[in-house]
Order: sequence, then structure tokens, then C-alpha cells
Amino acid sequence: DELTQLLNRRGLDLLAPPLLAACARSKIPVTVGLIDLDHFKMHNENLGHRLADQLLQAAAARIAACTVPGELVVRYGGDQFVLITSSTGTDPHAHFLRVIEAFKAPFEVADMRVRLSVSAGLVEWNPATTNFEDALYQAEQACASAKERGRERWIAFGPEERETAAERRRVARILTDAISTHRVVP
Repeated sequence: DELTQLLNRRGLDLLAPPLLAACARSKIPVTVGLIDLDHFKMHNENLGHRLADQLLQAAAARIAACTVPGELVVRYGGDQFVLITSSTGTDPHAHFLRVIEAFKAPFEVADMRVRLSVSAGLVEWNPATTNFEDALYQAEQACASAKERGRERWIAFGPEERETAAERRRVARILTDAISTHRVVP
């Protein structure tokens, strides 16, 4: 990513498959997490795009500083980042807690102290039962739950998030079908 110097989606598409395949072969657990900057749109509007870009760069650097060798951190788009951890011998949830804790310190942007927090959704990925795109979707749904529950926290994808995700997909299919058959006009 040109702005943050992290991998972008193209980098994720190139580097994630071999990492995930190696983890699957060696049965190393993989956690896929989506990290979202809380209220970044407000900062973007209040600071202006140039200073908000500086804040985004600093936030990306702070997330990257929380990783260890062998992990992938990607600017997924806008103010969202993907973190893939395959660390053995450590609690993968601790990585996401470390990111959340790192954001408790304010950022310095143009002589201003800016408070920014993050929410994260994570899923323990099992390549035998779920493809990577679905795991990423599950992480997104868990992140949405973290935001709904007050932000500045991480949520692991579980039964409640699974039910919510299934309902969201069901409603989206119904609406898409209704629009395409002109039963609802967009």
C-alpha cells in the first residue's frame, strides 16, 4: 500500500495462500483478524484528508509494531487492516489485545494529540472446513459485533456472530432477488 507501506489486497492475495497452505500442512493454528479504526471518518472530516492520512500512516505503523515475524499485516482498504497470525506457543488473542492496548496512547498529528481506538474481529481459521474468503467474512462479522458492543475491543467469531452473519446474508439475498425481479425498486 503506497500510503502505509504495508501489504495491500494484492499482496494479501499473493502471500496469504502459501502461508496458509504451509500452516494447514503442518497443522499450525491460524487466526485471521480484521482490525478497524474506530470513528476514523470523523477524524478524516475534522483533520482534513492530508492530516488524516498522516494519522492513518501512524496507525498502520502502530499495528505493524505489534506483530511478530511470520505474521501478515495488510491494509485491507480504507481504515481496515487484516492480521494473520500463525504463531505457535502464544495465545493468538494476545496479539489483538496488544494492538488494542497500543492504541490507548494518543497520536501526535501536526502538534495535536489525537485519540484513536480500534475494534477487531477474529476467527480461528480451519482450512479443512472453511475457505479463506469465508474466514475473512467471519472476521468482518466479529468486528461488526465488537463495534456494536462498544468498540475498542476484540470479538472472536462464535455462534452469535454466525447467526447474525447468516441472517445478514439471507436478507441480502432476499433484497437482491426482490430488486432484480422488480418487486422492490431501488
